[in-house]
Amino acid sequence: MFTSLAEMDAFDDVVREILKAQQVKLNLTDDAVGKIAFGFMGGRRTKVQAIFVGQGADKYRKLQKLRLTDVMNLSEALGLSFPEVMRQAQKVLKDKMNFMQNNN
Repeated sequence: MFTSLAEMDAFDDVVREILKAQQVKLNLTDDAVGKIAFGFMGGRRTKVQAIFVGQGADKYRKLQKLRLTDVMNLSEALGLSFPEVMRQAQKVLKDKMNFMQNNN
């Protein structure tokens, strides 16, 4: 269970890291991922970039909030199982939190 907005944001960041790592591993462009994950909508490449890189000028750059359905589509587009992405993100976040608690 998450106990703060910061933990929720950290979880979203870990999910992004997992999905982005898979995209890099598969050597897929944002355009290719967008066509697979969001083929039904316009601006597919921009959608992927908004999720992974954010939108706006440097100091105003803001990541798009992750929607459950976006993560589901991206997971499948990248050949990952949505439940496995969630389990992996949960494990990574717990490990990070335990590391931080043990080193304070």
